[in-house]
Amino acid sequence: MGRPSHNADDSCTTQKVIPAKKLVTLRVKKKVNKQERKSVAKQPAHVVGRKILRTHLDNVWHAAKATANQTGKDSDYVHQLRVATRSAGAALEVFSQFVRKRELRWMKNRLRRFRRAAGKARDLDVLASRLAAIVSDENDKPIKKLLKKLKKQRSKAQLPLVDEYLSAKRKRFRRRIETLVNGICRSNISFEQAARTAIEQSISKFFVAAESLPFDFTSLHRLRISAKRVRYSLEILKKAFAPALVKQTTREFRKLQEQLGPINDHVNTVATFSRILEGVKDDGSIQRFQLLIETEKQQLEEKRRSFCELLIPGKLAELKVLVRALVDEERKGEKRGQV
Repeated sequence: MGRPSHNADDSCTTQKVIPAKKLVTLRVKKKVNKQERKSVAKQPAHVVGRKILRTHLDNVWHAAKATANQTGKDSDYVHQLRVATRSAGAALEVFSQFVRKRELRWMKNRLRRFRRAAGKARDLDVLASRLAAIVSDENDKPIKKLLKKLKKQRSKAQLPLVDEYLSAKRKRFRRRIETLVNGICRSNISFEQAARTAIEQSISKFFVAAESLPFDFTSLHRLRISAKRVRYSLEILKKAFAPALVKQTTREFRKLQEQLGPINDHVNTVATFSRILEGVKDDGSIQRFQLLIETEKQQLEEKRRSFCELLIPGKLAELKVLVRALVDEERKGEKRGQV
């Protein structure tokens, strides 16, 4: 398939902060009737792509603005920004063949910068939450001391988020969204065709990662990222597929992601506690962190073993059957339409 040809604010400190739960998200009706779905599926991919890309990139901007304005008390803002950048990245990947290369490179780079800026803050939020949950009592001095240290680090981690927002504002991020969307090239490829190709590619990468046994932690991290991309792609492209099959497939990939997430958290926590232990001198703190590391390792191994048992060859085979049904259902629809 050849590449189609192309056709021709706000203060960071004074604006009212919108609640994290009310951040702009992809607004798609939960129930899309069959007639509407077929109508969208048959539309040119570039027409649907413009709407999807504008929505997801706007989500990033609103999340970045809200994250820059908040003071670190609500970690949900940072999470929303990371989710928004990943969803927008998935949308760019799906419609990349219709986007001008220059705009595509610029936007991918900007999303990467937002995500990296949010990464440190998010890791600190997760670690602080885990530590707060395991504080044994008021006399648990090693953990309380670490929590105070993390609070200071979290304040510093807020600065890159503000800097990236202001940088994007100076570079006219919202105008670049319009430039990218309005510059999308026309094509006779239907949304249904583009969606099927994108889903097949993301799912193929997932199965390659899933079948690369044994499951060490590096492999599991790659698998988690692959599962995320499949899930984001399904959410972005769901109007091109049968709703029941999309719901079932999304549910299965969400289960995988929910099991892989805690494994990744344990890996990061063990690494963090090990670094902290190197600088600890008093015996009480040393014993406390050694116990924490050992507990984290045990939980990590239990979750890794549980996941490996879940993703046995039989389960993978079932998942392949489900995915094939999702894709083939649209092929049948195309053939019926051509008769």
